Amino acid sequence: EIIQSINNSKNDEVVSIRAHGSLCTNNSLPLSYGIELHEGFGVLIYDGAKEYFNNIQRSIPKEKRDKQSASHYLSQIKLTQSSAGSYIINAELPKLHNDVFSESYSGIIKNIQDSIDRIIEFSQRDKISEVEKLSINTRICDALLNFGGAEEDQDIEIIFKKYSANVKDGFSKRNINLAKDAFPKIRKLSFYCKENKLPDNRDISGFITRLDREVGDRSGIIYVACRINSKSVKFKIKLEK
Repeated sequence: EIIQSINNSKNDEVVSIRAHGSLCTNNSLPLSYGIELHEGFGVLIYDGAKEYFNNIQRSIPKEKRDKQSASHYLSQIKLTQSSAGSYIINAELPKLHNDVFSESYSGIIKNIQDSIDRIIEFSQRDKISEVEKLSINTRICDALLNFGGAEEDQDIEIIFKKYSANVKDGFSKRNINLAKDAFPKIRKLSFYCKENKLPDNRDISGFITRLDREVGDRSGIIYVACRINSKSVKFKIKLEK
């Protein structure tokens, strides 16, 4: 087993990234690729968790929001050592005992899985709509690109494990494999999704965060923050004369 125990508590979920491409020899990696792998893995876990907490916070009345709980939870996530056979990084997600975030650790795993699934699905298409483009988390997209290495020639396996009393070995597991030919498609998708263009004739509702306009001038630029498909999005709208 890749993970033989989880703090001996069975209260944690684990996300693992397994590098088994040409750069992995004798359970080791070149320093430059190791840095990219760890950085991408950190972004994958941190952003997946942060995005989930932000979505929950928005559904709670402002006076009841507890930002410290989210910060404390993120600080409790641990990286653990790799195992024999290939280079593996594990992240243990502790269960958070809090009325608001009682199911957060399961939600975080699902949020990360959904983000990766969406990236893989959309990267296989010749074209996606502008609205679909807004549902892509580009930071997670770029985190996956880190896993491919500088030459995008590494095979990667992302492993999600959750304790379950109903499963024979005590864990339910799901693997997501990224072959080396997936990374050029993901890079293309990432580049496309970073161009935030609003579809024609679409209404948006949000908050104006900034207005750039000279005194007495009717032209300028408005910056609007809103949510589309449960994702926070910022638009830049140019005001014509």
